[in-house]
Amino acid sequence: MSIQTNEGRDATVVYQMVDVQRPLTSVSATCDKGNWVVYTPQGGFIVNCQTGERTTFERRGGIYELDIWIKNEENQVSSLPSDFPWQGY
Repeated sequence: MSIQTNEGRDATVVYQMVDVQRPLTSVSATCDKGNWVVYTPQGGFIVNCQTGERTTFERRGGIYELDIWIKNEENQVSSLPSDFPWQGY
């Protein structure tokens, strides 16, 4: 779709409708918590503006994926439980 930005520049955008079956991270909510989110063709990173800490993520098959691990009650890392409540279900 051909568009024009608020600054008057011509651009092209692509929108896709998808059936979501995995958890999604909201970029706006991430930024609202004091972070910058940077995307590149290979992946990207989230920078905490207060601490400078950087969390990286990869681009796999056209999807940006942030690998995370869930901590259990003993504060030990474990894989996602089989009954993880995926968005959309």
